[in-house]
Amino acid sequence: MLPRFFLVLTAALLLLGAWVLWSGMKREQAAIQATATPTHTSLSGETVQPPTPTAAATLTLTNPTPAGAPTGTGEVQYPDGLIVLSLSDGYYRHLFAYHPSDLQFTRLTDHPWDDIHPAVSPDGTRLAYASRRNGYWDIYIFDFTTGQSTRVTNTPAYDGNPTWAPDGQWLAYVSYQTGNLDIFIQSLADLSQPALQLTTDPAADTDPDWSPSGNLLAFTSQRSGESEIWTAALDQPGNRFQNRSQNPESPDRDPAWSPDGQQLAWSTRLYGMQTIVVAAAVENGEDPQTLGAGIRPLWDPAGGQILAQLDLAEGTSLTGYNSENGQVTLPPKPLPAALHGADWQSAKFANALHPYLLVDSGDPRKIMAGIQINQPTEASTGRVGLVSLNGINAPYPYLSDQVDESFFALRQEIARVSGWDVLANLQNAYLPITEPSLPGIGDDWLVTGMGIAINPLPYQAGWMAIQREDLGGEAYWRLYIRARYQDGSQGEPITAPVWNLDARSSGDPNTYEQGGATDAAPAGYWIDFTELAARFNWQRLPAYPNWRTYYAAARFNQFAYSVNRGWDQAMQRLYPVELVHRPTQIPTLTSFPTNTPLPLNGLTATAQVTPWQGLPANSEPRPTWTPVPGETYP
Repeated sequence: MLPRFFLVLTAALLLLGAWVLWSGMKREQAAIQATATPTHTSLSGETVQPPTPTAAATLTLTNPTPAGAPTGTGEVQYPDGLIVLSLSDGYYRHLFAYHPSDLQFTRLTDHPWDDIHPAVSPDGTRLAYASRRNGYWDIYIFDFTTGQSTRVTNTPAYDGNPTWAPDGQWLAYVSYQTGNLDIFIQSLADLSQPALQLTTDPAADTDPDWSPSGNLLAFTSQRSGESEIWTAALDQPGNRFQNRSQNPESPDRDPAWSPDGQQLAWSTRLYGMQTIVVAAAVENGEDPQTLGAGIRPLWDPAGGQILAQLDLAEGTSLTGYNSENGQVTLPPKPLPAALHGADWQSAKFANALHPYLLVDSGDPRKIMAGIQINQPTEASTGRVGLVSLNGINAPYPYLSDQVDESFFALRQEIARVSGWDVLANLQNAYLPITEPSLPGIGDDWLVTGMGIAINPLPYQAGWMAIQREDLGGEAYWRLYIRARYQDGSQGEPITAPVWNLDARSSGDPNTYEQGGATDAAPAGYWIDFTELAARFNWQRLPAYPNWRTYYAAARFNQFAYSVNRGWDQAMQRLYPVELVHRPTQIPTLTSFPTNTPLPLNGLTATAQVTPWQGLPANSEPRPTWTPVPGETYP
């Protein structure tokens, strides 16, 4: 009897333990589901509202355990600190934590709005950034110790590029309050006090960076007629502004102080290539030291190396250099998406940030979002046909059946963010192979059915702007679309000079030979169409070598769906291989000069913007502007 009693008792205890374990698992599963973040807005316009944010989301690292995992003492071992950066993430821009060797891209925010320009406080406990969470661009600060978010600025104007004072009591930032980009300084001890306007020059002042000594603020300014690095002596109101770079031959941008405040790095153009240089903090008569190719220098917390953004024709990479001798410390490493600001701080910051790192491999928030388009499968022949583009005005409104869904998704998104239907009228879509291409045009992507040429008339009317970017020995263009509503609820100000193609027709021989000239950035709010199109796999095309004398060869308005394939492969998806590989025809050379086709400024272009049908033509999409006290993060 006694052994049977113990057997029954043991069985009962086992059942009780199993019930307790099962209950704990159910509670843990419910907790995980309660903190799950929804997916991005779908192409159909359906939006899943995010859940109420929590003060902290602590997740367990999974094997293989990366460097920097918590030790038994609770300390996070990231000896080189961590980088926080903003990347394009599906339809929005979000914040991620990263280290080239210690941590892969790990999500910090996942909301249906944009977060850009992160900046970590000197003590590593707070993060300032620009966010559109309330409909307009404002500066926010998140405190890692309390889990609370505070809005610093509260205006409909664009506010961005925050930088901290060494004592953590002040924040400098760029604002568009006066119709011009100027630098403001806000006291964090008393947010009720109005911000102090540091710069008042009619030219744009951008990219502020506060020196570790606290008495200097470096920034990019156009006040000398070109882009150069200036410093503002905060303790010398009488002689405050000094031109630090003094380089009239090349544009200088993106100043960044070394951690000890003894050096200043920036990007300039040398031999036709964007280059990182380092100079003494105070002018000493010596030329800056050249490190290597790149823009937007980013010092490591120890000051021994500098990371730089490297723009290539196929995308953006991150590279690194020894700050003393320029040796490469990080070979070019492709980024998964476009970069919108970054900051690198010490292990102290990594320790504060670690509880917010969503590093569980099973959490969908760790994976960067991509815009997925349902494309049809290819036929057994390996070729696809053409489909009609309903509602599109073009000479031949057709595209390959493999790219039309992506085109319409891009059309919908650019209409949503700009307020007008940019892609409703095209200069060209598909161009039949029987139609002659323009003179001097080589591999024309329009013939493949996988390219588009945007109507250039809005460029003539001031509703588009372009910036020239020389990459890999070729000229590329960054195309901007003017926002229909200029109240701060759409787009951002352009911070760098633009290229004027029409200047070649001004009668100046120099501008004619250069194919145009640089102009000051246009006023107002703009959308970077080139960056947005790349999210949908539509890539810009380089200009042909004769673009300086042949307007159509610039191809600033042409984009192609050219993912992992060349022009020959795209042609073979539409035409038989025998038709694609034709003998190369050698043109007969003549001694008769040919007239350069004139640009479209012979036409009278009127800005006839087609309103986006998703909004009433007479309404302005002004976001609901409500206070958000005591917000939590993310």
